[in-house]
Amino acid sequence: AQAKEKFAMAATRKFLEGLGSAVHPSNLRKIGPFSVGSIGVGCYRMKMEHVPMIAGAVTKGMNFIDTAAHYEDGASEVAVGAALQILQQNSIPREACVVCTKYGHLEGRSLAKYQAAPPAPYHDDMVQYSQVSWHCISPAYLEAELEGSEKRMGGASPDMVLLHNPEFFLSQCKKDRVPVAEAHDEMYARITKAFTFFEQQIEQGRIKSYGVSTNTRSCFFSVSGGSNVYESMDVERLVLAARDAATAVGKGISEHGMAAIQLPLNLVESGAVLGRPLPKYPHAAAPPCLPLAQRLGVAVISNRPLNAIPPSGAAPSDGSWGQHVRLAQRPDKPASATVAIFSKAIGAVVPGGSELSLQEAALRVASGTPGVDVALVGVRQREYVEQAAAVLAEERIPEEAAIAAYRAARQGLEDMQVKHETLW
Repeated sequence: AQAKEKFAMAATRKFLEGLGSAVHPSNLRKIGPFSVGSIGVGCYRMKMEHVPMIAGAVTKGMNFIDTAAHYEDGASEVAVGAALQILQQNSIPREACVVCTKYGHLEGRSLAKYQAAPPAPYHDDMVQYSQVSWHCISPAYLEAELEGSEKRMGGASPDMVLLHNPEFFLSQCKKDRVPVAEAHDEMYARITKAFTFFEQQIEQGRIKSYGVSTNTRSCFFSVSGGSNVYESMDVERLVLAARDAATAVGKGISEHGMAAIQLPLNLVESGAVLGRPLPKYPHAAAPPCLPLAQRLGVAVISNRPLNAIPPSGAAPSDGSWGQHVRLAQRPDKPASATVAIFSKAIGAVVPGGSELSLQEAALRVASGTPGVDVALVGVRQREYVEQAAAVLAEERIPEEAAIAAYRAARQGLEDMQVKHETLW
């Protein structure tokens, strides 16, 4: 296992260093046994038509590729596999990339196929949280998902596997009015079983690391869109589950393979960086989770750096759950009030920010956030690839500038008199 870890680190680092000035040394990060660029490729809503952009992003230093078994009914993983083949045809080895996929959601054609078949061995572990979306993290289900990923990606196994929102189990418990302590104990017991399966796959050489994509306590919203208390996840308990899983396969507690957590983070949803003081609701308050993850040796992958769920009053809509605001400017449209305030606030604290578009400044903040190892960016258009590549080539902004940007954005929202009392 140690030899494989050294090989993975050497292969990814050799690739990135071989790109020369394309990746500034300050933008080299480590996740588990891998060296990665500080901006990664997020493959949500990516299909075969986006294969050139995925492959192109890797050649620019974005060698961390994030997908999920249920994205586009599996078509996202197919596109990732196709991109890997193109890269290999151009003398970029598979080992240069870190492919991360996520398991847990059952939707679309996959759900329809499952419902039409006889009950699977893991049927009793399914969480049926809506008519169109089910959830499961049973080891038997994870085995089926891993086999499916290998087929969709042309025989290539993922390097890292994340449980995708295991807190949906808590969403069901909340509906059933299960006491919160009881619900969390059962959820972490399920997570420990899933982690034990992942540890076994590491021992077999099938994957190299694992983790969780989730909404920690410091995130503004729960996975179901409500107050993030009952359904919130605790980083420390996740690490304890990983230690138990390592012990179960005969390893030391410090030898566990849990490498990362993934969570939403952007200029609006800044709880992971600034915390959530919540003076009116102290029972829901939470400190920032990034320092805790660092102390525990867990890398952090952030998603949605340019796509935020705003508090009510910060978007043209009523700000209800699911109404996103794009942290970007378009030359053919006037900026919204939110975008205009953010542009002014961020431009004042990010070095050179007054000359950058909001999306460029936001990417620099995402890449430079202390405690964040990879910020995922969707690259469905070539211009998005080029914007991200420009950030990778520049020296990361000072950590204090990144923190100041999040504070300036939060102050800007408060100046707009948004309804934030339940968020921070």
